[in-house]
Amino acid sequence: MKTWFPHIWASYVELHQDYCKWNPKLHLIAPQCPFTAVSLNIGPYAVCHRHVDFLNTVAGMCLVFVFGEFSAKQSAHLILFEAELLMEAPHGSIIFLPSAALSHGNINLLFGDSRFVLTMYLPGGLFRFRDCGFRTKTEMQASNGSVPPVSRKVWEEGLSRFLTVEEVIHHWEKEKAAVDKLKGSARAPATTRSAGLQAPVSNGVERKKRKRSPRKKRSEPTS
Repeated sequence: MKTWFPHIWASYVELHQDYCKWNPKLHLIAPQCPFTAVSLNIGPYAVCHRHVDFLNTVAGMCLVFVFGEFSAKQSAHLILFEAELLMEAPHGSIIFLPSAALSHGNINLLFGDSRFVLTMYLPGGLFRFRDCGFRTKTEMQASNGSVPPVSRKVWEEGLSRFLTVEEVIHHWEKEKAAVDKLKGSARAPATTRSAGLQAPVSNGVERKKRKRSPRKKRSEPTS
């Protein structure tokens, strides 16, 4: 997710950090996991009708991991209705989906097939709770007298988290450049030595080459 959706990843990480500062007893689901909630549909007939996960973060993604024994060519296709997209999702598929923005569903399974789904997501209420000063909207209204409406800037900021294809490619290029720079830094000492530069010596004193004393000539044995 960090590579494909870096801005969404950054917003999730920032949210995690804010909550951990507010309550140090909170923990992540797993190391390097940006999501705060997980659901497991053990089926064995895990399909869903058209719906929108409106409680999830709108400017975010959820992860869907599909597994089971079913014919992905003939059944269980994922449907993104507004995008008019029908896609196969075979066993082992990992799908990132803006589940709170696009309505989605599945085609039914064939008789005898089994399908299971693990979903990870981040509820939008966590952002609202933080933005209200770690209070509910009711508590904020009781304290301040009102709750500020969602501004256009908030919607624009959320939309900017989704990158175009060109922006994703540019992100990959920046990531590669950063990796190449780190590799170059790791090779710097070897490059310096090959250029004929001397390594620093402790106390600023240059080491002198030790002169070898000439070997004594062995005398020939006498008869």
